[in-house]
Amino acid sequence: MAVEITEVLMAPAPAPGLLRYHLDAPTAGKSTDIYAVPFEGWVMTEDSPPVGLEITRPEAFVDTLPIGVPRPDLQKIYPDLGWARASGFRSAITSLRLPHEFELDVSVVCADGARIPLFTVRGRHRPTRLSEAAMRPLIITTLGRSGSTWVQQLLADHPEIVSYPPFKNDVRVASYWLDVLLALSEPASYRQALTNYNAAGDWWLGRPRRPDEYFGDPDALRWLGREQVESLARFCRERIEGFYASLAERQDTASPSYFLEKRLPSNRRQIIPLRELFPGTREVFVVRDFRDMLCSILAFNQKVGAPRFGRELVDSDEAYVRKQLAGSVEELEGAWRERAGWAHLVRYEDLVLKPHETARSLLAFLELGARDEDVERFLTVGSTNGDERQRRHMTTANVRESVGRWRQDLSPELVVACEEAFDEAFATFGYATGSAPAQPRRAQKSSTK
Repeated sequence: MAVEITEVLMAPAPAPGLLRYHLDAPTAGKSTDIYAVPFEGWVMTEDSPPVGLEITRPEAFVDTLPIGVPRPDLQKIYPDLGWARASGFRSAITSLRLPHEFELDVSVVCADGARIPLFTVRGRHRPTRLSEAAMRPLIITTLGRSGSTWVQQLLADHPEIVSYPPFKNDVRVASYWLDVLLALSEPASYRQALTNYNAAGDWWLGRPRRPDEYFGDPDALRWLGREQVESLARFCRERIEGFYASLAERQDTASPSYFLEKRLPSNRRQIIPLRELFPGTREVFVVRDFRDMLCSILAFNQKVGAPRFGRELVDSDEAYVRKQLAGSVEELEGAWRERAGWAHLVRYEDLVLKPHETARSLLAFLELGARDEDVERFLTVGSTNGDERQRRHMTTANVRESVGRWRQDLSPELVVACEEAFDEAFATFGYATGSAPAQPRRAQKSSTK
């Protein structure tokens, strides 16, 4: 059993904008050995044509499935609604995007932009069965100019961690192969092998997305949706392991426990399949007072003589805070709330001002040596292995000067903009603004649901 549907909760119809709808799949109590959740049925809307099914899970967008399966029977019932003749849907989504226990909310999207809730699906997803991995991923989740490259350098110099030199390039081999896995495990992609639709471009990915054509060979679909997906998962993991094994050999790193990569919180879709491919994955969130982060972004842009980090998209620094950074910070906070039960938090200021305590906690989380001599070596070696690239990366003479720099560098207007735009995140990560507490909130455990 790859997927089991435990409950389907249907919204009432008729409702404002909704006439009727019917669901053939998924069905409560039904399980499948294919790594996919099917969606099949029809929907009739009143004021605007239905164009898609939007599928979300708590705090996360999942997919939009097309509507357009011919339904001549509905055209007879609703002769005055031209869209009745193609108001059916038949599609599926890969379960590799879903946590072990999942809940999906499904709404119909109309041509005029209206969204009408239809039903909620609850179920369980079984991970693909793979052998034990030789290395585990160590993922740093962060935003730009938060000190994460420094943290990555400290970790990269640990004898049990292999990493591409962080000040040379941000290598994201795992991210690459995880997105390959997610793309090719989508039913919309692998079902293309069973159709005569051979358009130019990325047709093999199932783009542009269309309703699944009827295919009357369930054994062929089962093989593609099970054996092929499991083989694909093994292949993608082997590519990741192979790269880092080769890198470890070049760096003369014997039998590393971890490979290290950094990513933005927007790559949320990858964390579930990553933990399935590599049980024991560790994730470290690196955060920095967002006012200091802004200072560092603006100073770095001035240093290189070009706007970066999205600053080029708006006309003013205040608009940058409210329109660009606010969304990124909210995304980071949401990712931490979702995964705080098994991830670890490193605040840049703590690493600067309380290095031994912060390093010991980090090493203990990674189940690496955390004795006094281990901590001392970790901090000493990682801090002295910088080069000219690292110096070009810095915007202050030393790390201590970078803590609290916003008090001198930011105008009162920008300080207000930051404290308004990042209010919730300041509280979550324990940064004081006014009467806010200066300790991170104790987050409740989460299963990435």
